[in-house]
Amino acid sequence: MGFSFGIVCIYFLSTCWIFEARRCSDPRREFFIFIMIGLLGLLLNVIVMFLGTDIFGVHYLWTKLWSVAVVFFFNFGMRKYILFRK
Repeated sequence: MGFSFGIVCIYFLSTCWIFEARRCSDPRREFFIFIMIGLLGLLLNVIVMFLGTDIFGVHYLWTKLWSVAVVFFFNFGMRKYILFRK
């Protein structure tokens, strides 16, 4: 539920206030791609958490800090590059 609510909120914030240009004219297709990028970010979060805690033995809170940064820049960069550039 949290991921679903979050992705809808971020989509509306992104289309209304964050990005000016939009490459996709079909909002349904744009939203689908937006969700796919979000799911890839979620998968990246799981990978970073696994690597940090299970492989490198870092405390999960420190690993979560790294994960938040990595996933934020991944999501922003992918959305900017794929959906919201001129």
